[in-house]
Order: sequence, then C-alpha cells, then structure tokens
Amino acid sequence: PLRRQRQMCIRDRPFVIGHIPFESTIQNDIAASGIIACIAGQTAVGNRIHIYDVESPASPVYKSELMPSGNTIRLWMMGNLLFVSSNSGEVNYLEAFDLSDPADPAPAGSVQSNKAAYDMEVLADEGQDSIIVLAKPGGSVHTFGYNPSSGLFYPGPVCPSPDSQTVSVSQTSGSN
Repeated sequence: PLRRQRQMCIRDRPFVIGHIPFESTIQNDIAASGIIACIAGQTAVGNRIHIYDVESPASPVYKSELMPSGNTIRLWMMGNLLFVSSNSGEVNYLEAFDLSDPADPAPAGSVQSNKAAYDMEVLADEGQDSIIVLAKPGGSVHTFGYNPSSGLFYPGPVCPSPDSQTVSVSQTSGSN
C-alpha cells in the first residue's frame, strides 16, 4: 500500500513525523485545513475520499469516507468546507461537504456542468460568497459562485477560448 507522509520543514531539511495509510491504485489529490486532511483516490472498492484528523501529526486518526459522484477527483478545503470536483465522461460534478464533524460529513450543495474539469481552485473573501474556478479541456475556465449559507452553486463567467489570456471574476453588488 502507498502511504501519504506529512512533512514539516526546518531550514530546508524536511523530515517525516507521521503517515496516513491509504490503500489505493491511483491517488488523485489531497487537501487540508486546520486539523483535517482529505485524500482522494481509486481504492479496491471504487473512488473514495478518506477524511483524517491530523491534530497529532505523528498519529493521524481516520474519521470517515465519502464516495464522490465521478472519477478523477480534485479537492479544495476552505475552513470546514470540502469542495470536490469529479468527472464521469463529459459530466463534471461539483460538490461541497461540511466537515464540521469529520466523522459525519454533511452534503452542503452540488451542481453538474458539461465537460470534465482538470483542476480546481476556490477563492473567497471574508463575508463574501466563494468563487470556484474550474480548468476545463481546451484551456477554457468555468466559474461558479457558492453561497455557504444556502449551499447553492450558481454559474459565473466562462473564458471559453484557449487564446484568451484573462478572465475577470468579481462579486456583483447586492449578492450575498
């Protein structure tokens, strides 16, 4: 089995202080926030996201697992929210989970879009809705807004051309 290792840097000399066992054939992504770490990959029973408490890095504690809607998985954490982008064919699933209780993750919204996503980043300012940026095939960028209070995703601007150099994403007045 492959092991994910947590490392700490002390003056350019990282050293291992613990490991997270995760038996998988393919590991897709890892995300962490505070004392929670999430690892996504292909296991013997399908695609899974394992959630760990890493408050004690030398001995991480397995808390739970999630089954994403699709395959190739990208993760992003912001506070107690885990954002998951997964694909099945040409469909992209974007899901949010509340990990306030990592032993019992709660769905916190989802949306589907066309075209698989290769990568994801989540941007947010204090008190504003999050902006999820998805890198799509052919160099396009798709965005979604996310309101954590309601758990709703809403479409944002799309930069469809691989020749486009920039896309502007901003909060509109009156939005929460």
